[in-house]
Amino acid sequence: MLSLCFFAIGFLALGTAASDLNTCTADNAKGGVIHGAMTCSYGLSGSTCSLPAETCKVRECNAWRKSTCSDALCTCAAGQCIMPDVNGECVDEGDCPKNTGGTCSVVGCDAYRQASCSDGACVCAADQCAVGGVCVTKKGGCAKLTGGSCRVFGCSSWRSAECNAHGKCACGAGLCAVAGQCVALGTCPRYTGDSCNFGSCSGNSQCISGQCQCSGSTCWTGQECVSTEMFMDAALSGTIVETQDDGGFMGTMLVLALIGLVFASFAVRKLSSARGAGAIAADSYQHLDSDE
Repeated sequence: MLSLCFFAIGFLALGTAASDLNTCTADNAKGGVIHGAMTCSYGLSGSTCSLPAETCKVRECNAWRKSTCSDALCTCAAGQCIMPDVNGECVDEGDCPKNTGGTCSVVGCDAYRQASCSDGACVCAADQCAVGGVCVTKKGGCAKLTGGSCRVFGCSSWRSAECNAHGKCACGAGLCAVAGQCVALGTCPRYTGDSCNFGSCSGNSQCISGQCQCSGSTCWTGQECVSTEMFMDAALSGTIVETQDDGGFMGTMLVLALIGLVFASFAVRKLSSARGAGAIAADSYQHLDSDE
């Protein structure tokens, strides 16, 4: 199992939709500087600047950030949350993030994101929230993409997902993606994504029917099996780890290897053909020389 970076949880399977979890609350609507954001316009005097060089680039804040420029920094106002904490956007109290993380500076947004292009970013509409890289319904919506790829191989059975038209393992109706798998309301992820046919299980999981799973009432956070209460805490803190495999990296490597074999075979044939032609030419030369 290949674990990637921390994503906003796709669906708190024990009853709360991800779009609700991603809502800016009054307790967090403190405003402040968006760390990691492109700096914005600042009044320069000739070639000198009173601020450090990295804060003096002349450019406006990205429109999708909904921020203001203050001392050359993209800043959220009081009553707004910075979501996520780094390189995020200003989210009004009661609203949710709109940036899916996709870019559209060169090509348009991928269709699966259900987003539109705004200032080089793929963003959601006013009545949607960005969850797990896609736009979902603002109230009660959840992520559908598990993180698995099925361009080369099908989706792993433990994901309970379907291969969509974009080659991604996605959840069907009534299911939401959490920790790399599709789960229904009232349940939580159990599978770790690891096989135990030739090895042991980790993260307090157990080997059941050849798959590492959480037993009893425990849930998989992407790192370990924990109680439902601890799973809730992990979901609220945004530390559920998404997983990705199903031929994503390995499938790509296999395709590249096959392409390499095809080219190698072609090169060998060309070399053999060239050698054959050289041999024929040499025989002809020797034959002509003997005739003289």
